[in-house]
Amino acid sequence: VIQGYAGLLETAGDDEELKSKAVTHIQNESGRLYRMVLQLLDLSRRRMAGKKEPVELRPLIASVAESMEVRASRYGIGFVRNLEEGLWVLAEEERVHQVIVNLFDNAIKYGREGCPVTVDGRRQDSQIVIEISNQGFLPPEDREKVFEPFYRISKEASREKGSAGLGLQLCRQLMEEQGGSIEAD
Repeated sequence: VIQGYAGLLETAGDDEELKSKAVTHIQNESGRLYRMVLQLLDLSRRRMAGKKEPVELRPLIASVAESMEVRASRYGIGFVRNLEEGLWVLAEEERVHQVIVNLFDNAIKYGREGCPVTVDGRRQDSQIVIEISNQGFLPPEDREKVFEPFYRISKEASREKGSAGLGLQLCRQLMEEQGGSIEAD
């Protein structure tokens, strides 16, 4: 998000509204990144147990999608959201936000250019299921390995796209802390 809006600022010209929006998003996301780094360092020392509160997923996901639209548009990608009303979870909102940002970022980076990222959300039995999908390809033998630290399917492509291979491992750890789960298909 930060990279996308920084690039946008380079080309914004005299559009003050666009510049203001970009600066706001950069400030918000850099603050979030700073907090995430601190939390990652803390996670490496011990498991964190923060205060869980009711979190409504629909507006949270909409906010993340909006903040990532500039980055996605560079690849001709948009977001399609099909979320039921009233999807509430008991969780730490910042943790859920981190997971959604990382999953959206991966869907953008590793999806087919020009194809949308789709987000579906529904109640299924006693669970809330959120599916984030793109038209990328994940070989069956790599579907569990992508959650291992530093694992990358294509090291060269990952380097070009700025991946260290830690995002999905962190997402899994955060989801487990929140009482949820994550898988790839």
